[in-house]
Amino acid sequence: MISKIPAPFTVLLCGLAFAGPVWAHSHLKVATPSEGATVNSSASPVTLTFTEALEPAYSTIAVTDEAGQPVPTGATTVSSEDASKLSVMPTEPLRPGIYKVDWHVLSKDGHSTSGSYRFTVTP
Repeated sequence: MISKIPAPFTVLLCGLAFAGPVWAHSHLKVATPSEGATVNSSASPVTLTFTEALEPAYSTIAVTDEAGQPVPTGATTVSSEDASKLSVMPTEPLRPGIYKVDWHVLSKDGHSTSGSYRFTVTP
């Protein structure tokens, strides 16, 4: 026996069916150094891996120190082996302190996302 589905439930099901493409945005999957990490290696790249392939020309990473001053870096690059991996290398060793990573990416599907996190460098 098939029962009738209540109207509010039908509306909810239809809404979920059409919401699928919205969930396709690129999200940060892995960060190195990770959010809240304490690292003692100050000569490493900041590498972010996302859930979707990225558009290199519109994807960036910026690193700032505790005072909000930009950290000099090379160009932000998307890996040629993994289009979901974005990296930037500081041009100078990072001194001990707290650093903020701001990122903005455009995924191949045309959706942009952004975010930030902090990590600490110890002596």
